[in-house]
Amino acid sequence: MARKIKYEEQAVGSPGVNIYEITKEDITVVIPVLNEEEAIEHVLEELLEEGYDRILVVDGFSVDNTLELARKWGVRFVTQHGLGKAGALITAIHHVDTPYILLMDGDYTYPASEIGKFLHNARRFTQILGVRKAGRENIPLVNRLGNWLINKTVNLVYGSNLTDICTGMYLLDTSYARDLDINSKSFDVEVEIAIQSILKGNITEVPIMYRERKGVTKLSGWRDGVNIVKTIMAMSMCYNPTFFLSMMASFCLVPGVYFVVYQLHVRYLYGEPYWSFGYYSLGLVLLIIGVNAFMLAVSSLVLRRLENRIIKSIRSMR
Repeated sequence: MARKIKYEEQAVGSPGVNIYEITKEDITVVIPVLNEEEAIEHVLEELLEEGYDRILVVDGFSVDNTLELARKWGVRFVTQHGLGKAGALITAIHHVDTPYILLMDGDYTYPASEIGKFLHNARRFTQILGVRKAGRENIPLVNRLGNWLINKTVNLVYGSNLTDICTGMYLLDTSYARDLDINSKSFDVEVEIAIQSILKGNITEVPIMYRERKGVTKLSGWRDGVNIVKTIMAMSMCYNPTFFLSMMASFCLVPGVYFVVYQLHVRYLYGEPYWSFGYYSLGLVLLIIGVNAFMLAVSSLVLRRLENRIIKSIRSMR
């Protein structure tokens, strides 16, 4: 389950030293871009003014002046391999040489001044999400509704308590990021990473501000929203089979019981000519599938709890 961030300073050699804090030199700010000529210079200027000079611009085959404008600021840039935002992230992981990666969109929506909030307890978590608290009115209404639905779905399926899984600003432990199994192609990569962090890592959130974007949005609310929900459900089969099997058991047991009981009732009251052997057989099949799915769900739950205990034991030894 996701844990809310808890600021906690401990003395190490001198009072008030936070042993979980990292410095600006420990992170590489990765900016995936695709035709962001209206915003990229503003983003880079802010980052450099805030003292973040380890910057990697990952270009998704822009056809405007994005790269030419980025070159003026002397930052590193590479052209991504693979498609979509997921391809940009995978490319960035291969080029980063710092312990931590800070992902942020290149459309000016995320202020560089907010990055400091990610540094305080970075060593305690494998991923920190930036929750868009201030400036939520700058998120289109359809996107806000979609984000709410996606957050609720993930929290229900995976037992978490996150509030902004689709955020475009988040911090990752680099060694952890290199072990991620990324199969997404587009904007659902953030959800895929967060789900893996819920189940295999250690994830938390910090509040940040969100501004109005510069340039044209690349996100298609309905299409990308549907793809994200499909990703959530597909990953549940791999990472949370208990939920998937429980849903299957429910969908099979309820109609199965109805068909069997109803057909037996009809035969008892009106005799054999009035009942349907076909519906009765269908009910029996659904009952068998539902019972088996329920038994598998219980087994997977037991195995999941055993896995969690093993993981906790390994972390405590480390």
